[in-house]
Parts: sequence; C-alpha cells; structure tokens
Amino acid sequence: NNYVKQGVIEAPVKKKYNRRHLSCLFAICILKQVYSISDINTLMKSYIDSDSIEKSYNSFCEELENAINITFSGKENIVVNANLSQDMYVLKNVVQSFASKLYVQIVYLNKDK
Repeated sequence: NNYVKQGVIEAPVKKKYNRRHLSCLFAICILKQVYSISDINTLMKSYIDSDSIEKSYNSFCEELENAINITFSGKENIVVNANLSQDMYVLKNVVQSFASKLYVQIVYLNKDK
C-alpha cells in the first residue's frame, strides 16, 4: 500500500497484481535495502519510462546477477563500454550498490553467525 500511495507502483485492479506489479515489487524489494522509497520511485520511473517494463525488468535482473557475481568473485566492476546510455550506467551503479551491501553483510557483518 505504501508503494501505491507514493506512486511507485500502480494500484492493483480488483486486488489482483499483474506482471508489471510483480516485476516492480521485485525491484523494490532489492532496492529498498539501499535506497529510500522516494529514491526508488525516481529511479524506477526514469528507467521504466526509457523502455518497456519487460526489457527494463530483464535488464535489471541481468545487471543484478552480474553485479553479485563480480562482487562475490573479488573482481572489480569496471564499465568498459563507453557507449552505455546514462540510464544503463545508472542501472549498473544501482545494482552494484546493492551487491556491495550484500557482500559486506554476508562476508563481514555475519561472519561469526
């Protein structure tokens, strides 16, 4: 309800969520670990507006997986492609911020648990 009230996602129709809702909720669950609802709203609106929801979701998942793999393998996440759009560059950095936080939580903060 908070995400609907703040305009981050559209209201469900007759309490039913569609693929768009679910893909947005997945991204929100990941991003809320690092960003405020207001920031998530800004990030999602600009990214989804630049492409279809399906392409945006697939790109998000692909970049998230890459960022997590790179972070946990100890490699540096260096963006080599100078032809990246600003939206894609921002996406890479957004998911990298989550991957970095996840790494610190798992490897350092929870190492004794």
